[in-house]
Amino acid sequence: MNADRFKYKEITDIILRSFYEAYNELGDGFLESVYENALCIVLTGYGLCVERQKDIIEFWQKTRIQKICI
Repeated sequence: MNADRFKYKEITDIILRSFYEAYNELGDGFLESVYENALCIVLTGYGLCVERQKDIIEFWQKTRIQKICI
């Protein structure tokens, strides 16, 4: 059961480490895009593939209600 609980532990640790690395170096007060750029740099430095601002289409009762960029 513990194996399932920690299935993504390694990648989760890399993501959290990357976030804190970028944030601690930059500090606060920047636009979100600055943190996004820094995080992408750090994540790729750890060997992860990064995709930014993916479009998501939301449906409700089989009808498209909106397209958002996350």
